[in-house]
Amino acid sequence: MHVAAFGAVYRQLPARWVALPARSEAERRLVGQPPGRFAAWTERQLFGLAQRATGQGARS
Repeated sequence: MHVAAFGAVYRQLPARWVALPARSEAERRLVGQPPGRFAAWTERQLFGLAQRATGQGARS
């Protein structure tokens, strides 16, 4: 799925569906718990994308 397509879908979600998962993840982090499975997977994907986009993930 392309980022633009995801953005279009994301904007259609009710605010309650977006806000509640974000709040629960933030509360987990504040009390020292690790991220949930989906949040951890998402972070890994985004960190990998950031490394590829900046060229820092390339090994020489």
